[in-house]
Amino acid sequence: MVRGTALDTDPVRQVLSCPAVRAAIDRCDENNCANEACVQRFLRHFEGDVQAASKSLADTLEWRRKTRPHEIVCRDCRRDPHSHALRVVGIDNFERPVIVTDFSQAMHRFDGETAMQHLTRSIEDAIAIQTARQNRGASLLKAEQSIGSLADFHGYSVLWDSNPRIAVMAARLLAHYPERLGRVVVIDAPKIFVATWKAVKQVINTATAAKVCFVQMADGSLEAELDAWAGGPLKQWILAEFADNRRPEYQHGEKEYWKAPANTIGGQPVHDPRASPEFLTSPEFKLTLTSRLAGDDAAVCQVGEPDLLDDTETFSI
Repeated sequence: MVRGTALDTDPVRQVLSCPAVRAAIDRCDENNCANEACVQRFLRHFEGDVQAASKSLADTLEWRRKTRPHEIVCRDCRRDPHSHALRVVGIDNFERPVIVTDFSQAMHRFDGETAMQHLTRSIEDAIAIQTARQNRGASLLKAEQSIGSLADFHGYSVLWDSNPRIAVMAARLLAHYPERLGRVVVIDAPKIFVATWKAVKQVINTATAAKVCFVQMADGSLEAELDAWAGGPLKQWILAEFADNRRPEYQHGEKEYWKAPANTIGGQPVHDPRASPEFLTSPEFKLTLTSRLAGDDAAVCQVGEPDLLDDTETFSI
């Protein structure tokens, strides 16, 4: 993400006047599917290249028309909510929705297609939450409409989780969300993954690489990272959630993160795995996967399972 560069409206108008973009907007049935903020994200990603931004935006609008990503439901999680653990759990100090996931809590994470279904809907949920908060008066100027993400590698398997096909699928999917992920925090990653990342950094732009940081639970670096953007209640919830996920009795799909816990155990307050306290009581919580699972929203679960991928090659996070 290029910060501190104010893109004027002239390149925005150039993108919106592109015949392919105009045609894609006409075919797209989503309201406000290519507003100024959207176009600016594509322009930032392509460093002001109007032609490249126009092509990518037109491709994305066509993809959205075909797949309706805001309606996608992960078919594995329809059968078993333990399949994936990726979900929106709070709002940080920059008004970014925060997504967390933990390898140890995702029991059926090895199917690339359903993993992309789940990732797609999680990003769409985050965008819907941010839009709803903006409509309630929240300012998105600092966040630039981005999303925060934390991935806890506890439970990661080099044998089972090192699938390059899934990485390629995720890259192609994220091409449709340029400049959306503003911070990616990787927790307790094994040395082999860190080494792989160092190689990847050499072939991506500096701005993209700067969004990713590696931290550890045990040495205080996770706490220090959270101090920079999470806010007190969200920080404490994240630390408690990842500690909870390390409990021996939660290593084989026993934890039901979508359910409210008992109020106390032995007189002590119990961690609520659904979301951070402030977000849990907000109107936007109802837009999350966690809320849908708890409510068994049958209407949402009638959506089909369209192909998520196309031939788009460029991507950003």
